[in-house]
Amino acid sequence: MKNGIPKYLKPYVEVVKEPQALSDEFEVMASIKCLCGVNVFSVEREKYEESSERKEALRQIAVLEEKYMAKYPLGLCQTGSGGKWWMATYVGNREKVLLEDITDLWNVRDPLVPTYLAADCEKCGKRIEVLNDSKHGYNAMVSTHIKYADSFKTKTKPKCRACGNTTSKITVKIHNTGKDDLFAECDDRNVINDDNWETAFDWITIDLTCAGCGKESKKYIDLETM
Repeated sequence: MKNGIPKYLKPYVEVVKEPQALSDEFEVMASIKCLCGVNVFSVEREKYEESSERKEALRQIAVLEEKYMAKYPLGLCQTGSGGKWWMATYVGNREKVLLEDITDLWNVRDPLVPTYLAADCEKCGKRIEVLNDSKHGYNAMVSTHIKYADSFKTKTKPKCRACGNTTSKITVKIHNTGKDDLFAECDDRNVINDDNWETAFDWITIDLTCAGCGKESKKYIDLETM
């Protein structure tokens, strides 16, 4: 039965609040539960640190800006066009002129670090990927041209601010605009189809509850994905 739970999460959820249907839309709340029956996890999320490659890309972009500024006094901009990023300027009646392809530098300069949360079961150690927005959500499914950082530079295991405990219970709330709207928005059935449309959700909220003292971290992740 379709209830708005993404396919990749279906084996690991226990619905807390049945889907609230408004027209074709779904909003469902569920707790994460391991296949072994345990619902207490050590969580891990992304933490981005600037790389030497990014610093070098920034330097090269600055060199290009200096090169073109003397020739184009109206100023420069970086702009997306034709699936690429360009150094550009304006001439005449504010007509945009593309000067140089900087796609490779741009992707290093400003890599998208996926919003990421994994949960390691306290009993059996199984890892559940609760969210990785380079794969999950509408944008990830339709915007395959987006370049994400190749890997996480570091990851962090959050601690409860009240007691210092590192294990949590996890609740997710997921909103999906519904199959009809998704099919109208994306007409490529190889991208969004009957089998995967629930993974093309447009919003996800993840709450953590400390397994030690019960302190809640509401909206630990609150992310629009469309």
